[in-house]
Amino acid sequence: CGQIINTDAMLQADLTCGEDTPQAIIIAASGITLDLGGHALSGHLNRTGIFADGVDSTTIRNGTVDGFDRGVLVTKSDGVIVEDLAVRYYQDTDANHFVFSVLFDGCRRAVVRRVVFEFPPSVFHKTGVTAFESQLSVREIEVRGGGQGVDFSFNGSCDHPELNTGEV
Repeated sequence: CGQIINTDAMLQADLTCGEDTPQAIIIAASGITLDLGGHALSGHLNRTGIFADGVDSTTIRNGTVDGFDRGVLVTKSDGVIVEDLAVRYYQDTDANHFVFSVLFDGCRRAVVRRVVFEFPPSVFHKTGVTAFESQLSVREIEVRGGGQGVDFSFNGSCDHPELNTGEV
C-alpha cells in the first residue's frame, strides 16, 4: 500500500490497505498499464484507491477497487483508459457523504469502458464517473444500488457550455 509505480505492474494477490494509506497505488509514469490481475484492491473511507497525476497514455484495468470513496482519481492527464473494473463502495452509511468512484480532473481524451459501479442504497451522493473540466468517453457502464452514472461538471462558480464537455 502506498506503492509508487513507474513501469507496467500487475497485482499478484488481493491487496487491503489500512486507514493510514491516503493512496493505495500511485501511478507516476506515462505509458504504463496497471493490471489488477483480476484481484481486489481494498481500502477505507476518505482514501483513494488508485491515483494518477500528470500521466499520459496510461491504462488501469482488470479487477476490483473496493471501499475507497475515490476509487480511481486521475488529474491533469491525457489519454488515460479505465476498463474492465468493478468499483464498489459499501462501507459508509452517512447520507451526506460523497462517493466519486472514478474521478477525472483536468484530463483530456480519457476513456471509461466496461466498468460496474456498486453502491449502498443508504449513501445518497454517489457517482460512477465524475469529470471536472475533462473530456472523456464513457461506454458500457453499469450502476448498481442507485446513484448517478456519469456527471460532467465544471469546477468553478458556474457551468459554462464550452467547459462542460463530454461524450456519453
